[in-house]
Amino acid sequence: MAAQGNEFNEEDMDLLFEQTLGHRMDDNQTVVPSELGDRIRSVIRSTADRQRKNRRWQLSISSSIAAAVILLAVIVISPTLSAFAKQWLGLQVPVSWKTLFAEYSGIQDAQVNNYRPIPPVTVQKDGISITLENIYLEEERLVFYAAINGAVEKQRGYRIASSDFQHAGWRMSNTTLKDEHGKKIDVAQIVQTLDPAEVQEFLKTKPDHLNFEVMETPTSEGEREHHFMDIQVPFDGSSFLKSKRIALDNELTIEKTVSVELNELTVSPTEMKLNYTLQRSEGMEIMIDKYGSEENPYIVDKNGDVYASKSTGGHRIDGDRNELTFHPSVYFKSGDEAELHIDKVWITDKNDRLSFDLSLKDQKTFPQTIQFHNHKITIMGSRYENGHLYLDINKAQPEAKELRPWKMEFGNYILKMNEDPELFKLYQEKYKVYSGQAYGRSYLKIDSKGKEVPGVYQVMIMAPEQDKYTLNIYRYEDAVIVNKVIPITVP
Repeated sequence: MAAQGNEFNEEDMDLLFEQTLGHRMDDNQTVVPSELGDRIRSVIRSTADRQRKNRRWQLSISSSIAAAVILLAVIVISPTLSAFAKQWLGLQVPVSWKTLFAEYSGIQDAQVNNYRPIPPVTVQKDGISITLENIYLEEERLVFYAAINGAVEKQRGYRIASSDFQHAGWRMSNTTLKDEHGKKIDVAQIVQTLDPAEVQEFLKTKPDHLNFEVMETPTSEGEREHHFMDIQVPFDGSSFLKSKRIALDNELTIEKTVSVELNELTVSPTEMKLNYTLQRSEGMEIMIDKYGSEENPYIVDKNGDVYASKSTGGHRIDGDRNELTFHPSVYFKSGDEAELHIDKVWITDKNDRLSFDLSLKDQKTFPQTIQFHNHKITIMGSRYENGHLYLDINKAQPEAKELRPWKMEFGNYILKMNEDPELFKLYQEKYKVYSGQAYGRSYLKIDSKGKEVPGVYQVMIMAPEQDKYTLNIYRYEDAVIVNKVIPITVP
């Protein structure tokens, strides 16, 4: 089966932001310069040459050729675009960067099925050039890519968001790259979650453009974010495609007090979204997908093509309602049969715990063995350093694909650190606060030279320095095999 989804770690890049406002940008009645037609033909020829030389990028290149041809047609009929087309050809978000995102595989597949993005636009102000491209408006989201030239030189940052939707969510993944001339440009992928009802109300107004607001972000203390410019993008509402919805009404009973209710699969042109509800006891958490796992849910069509879920641990809508996205989409395969596969779920249960005592001062008490369910854990030694207790765990079994399904902690010390201003300041200034995933898990031990210590795991626990500890170990991200297959028919 050929996987069509791409994965990318966005954990440290995701932000939340909502902005409103916007006004119309004047259209310029500008003719197409003759050199622009030659430039487009050159792009097509050079793209075809690259296609012959490197078949691995065939899909991306074919899309680029098609985009160039369509752009030429749009420039001829659209005076708004003709004013900016020449700049746009020199300022793009590199395809090689966009393909790092799962969302882009959905865009590529949609283009193969002749579902084209909203035409790109480039605007300039005060030495800053901004291109918006690969713009797709759907019922549940607005996705677009941005390239910004001049921001690095001016040491400025910019946030771009739709000003047409008052209740839109906002997240951005961005970086700085060098263009073909070695000049640094900022590039970004921006995804805004939308309320389908608000989108339908927007479409009823028969808009001929989309509005975006660009905010200049502060670069020094005392500055405030302020409005920089508005961007208007031509929009043809007749090309808008509504999402398809498949009722699932399927409940997975995992354990006595744990179940997952699969409610609906929303199929949009560039992605699919599984809506599900979790039922569990207080103190428990359930994940139907786990970041980095090779056994997350997926959809497979009748040809054996796999549509991978975006591994982010699911997204909570409200309460126990969640959603999980898949890319690309079966939207353009009406009437086809497909299957939703859920192989595992992962359960965390803080009520399922064991307490044990450990001595830091008396190293003669080691090795110390703990039996937690069917896990035999042998502690070989301990030490305290910079606000943290470190335990060396015997690696008695071969390395598993996933971390051991338990976690250790010293009471609610992490919570106390966050709520106590003096303790928080101590860790911020003297010690260090690590990612939450680093605490209490059994990772391979690495020495001062960056090499793995054979046969030893290490557990790091945030704790005060003292001679003795009472530690807790509890069930954490414990994989439960489900092997559930739900047949679906594409509307």
